[in-house]
Amino acid sequence: MVESNLKVIIYENYGIELVDINILSGGWMNKKFICRDLANTKYVIKIFSSRKVSKMSNNEFSTDYLDNQLLNNLRIENVMYCNNLNCEYIEPDKKNRILLPYGNDRLALIGFLSGHHVLRESINDVQLYYLGRECAKMHYLFRNVDKTPYKGEYLKIPTIDKLFERYEAKVNKKNQNTPKLYYELLIKHQKILTLLSEINIIDEIPISMTHGDFAADNILFEKDMPKILDFELVRFNSPLLDIGRIIMSYCYNNDILNYNRIKSFMSGYNCIIEIKDKDVFLSFITV
Repeated sequence: MVESNLKVIIYENYGIELVDINILSGGWMNKKFICRDLANTKYVIKIFSSRKVSKMSNNEFSTDYLDNQLLNNLRIENVMYCNNLNCEYIEPDKKNRILLPYGNDRLALIGFLSGHHVLRESINDVQLYYLGRECAKMHYLFRNVDKTPYKGEYLKIPTIDKLFERYEAKVNKKNQNTPKLYYELLIKHQKILTLLSEINIIDEIPISMTHGDFAADNILFEKDMPKILDFELVRFNSPLLDIGRIIMSYCYNNDILNYNRIKSFMSGYNCIIEIKDKDVFLSFITV
């Protein structure tokens, strides 16, 4: 039933006759389908859940977010694509829309990107070099993005006061069934926040537009070349958030940081934007 419904929607709005639709795994609350048309061209249909937005933002945003900020994020992704970033392209419909209503949710038709996910254990230094270069290219292009639409608290890097508020909320939720390990982690959490407050290091974190979900599950590789997926959570935060998530995805395993891998990523990034060891340290705070 869903498959037939999507075929009708795509044909009526895009003029594309689909012959095959299959569910794609992955993602949280959103739904994805891989499909192909009569010419064997592949697409991805993505349905963005309004419930996901509400849950992630603690009810700060609802469907209005899908119509405004998410739409803006998808437009940014297309600008990135047109400026030679290896990323997805959101197909416009007959009315030049890139986001369509789908009940309370929203629907986008995305050009299919070939490639595969690379596991932490399998990634090589050449792939990390090119990933660093592509990440820096993305951050360079983000410099021209209008920041004014990005007003939500959950989209921004928290202040030290906000971090203490979140810590207190966790403390207040503990009870007699709370595991001992959780108590121990809360104590460490408090010590880290106190240290961050004393050295005032959060003020040194650069703030600008960022991908917001730049991790292994949103990156494909075709041989050594990376391709970036899913600009859904673009936010006004810190570019170091993207860098920190990549390091945690590919350069950290069993409580050990692989500095050689980090250097490979940094070498690629430095081709476009300068990055220093201090930036890598600061990136861990943003993750």
